[in-house]
Amino acid sequence: MISHKPHRIDKCTSFVQWVVTQVRKEKWSIDACVGYARKHKLFPEEKMVCTKTLYNEIWAGNLSLNVLELPEAIKRKKHHKNKDVNCKFKLDTQRQKNEFHLSHSFG
Repeated sequence: MISHKPHRIDKCTSFVQWVVTQVRKEKWSIDACVGYARKHKLFPEEKMVCTKTLYNEIWAGNLSLNVLELPEAIKRKKHHKNKDVNCKFKLDTQRQKNEFHLSHSFG
């Protein structure tokens, strides 16, 4: 049996429920919820988790929130792993140099 460190979020149920309510009803972001709760000391620090933990739990499917319910997840553009714009130019230039050297060396 594989043992793992227990999720800290399991000890923060009231905070997590508050965050879920704020996101759904008030359309707050996760970061806004965590910042507001810390600033106004709504929960003890040991009963809260950071923004990154909340996002990780949401993406893992461990919270009742859906990724599409998060305002920033919808606004963000999907990042594509595009090649450098100059990459084709660089390859063409290198190919031309190689062809030039080959044509002149066997000339």
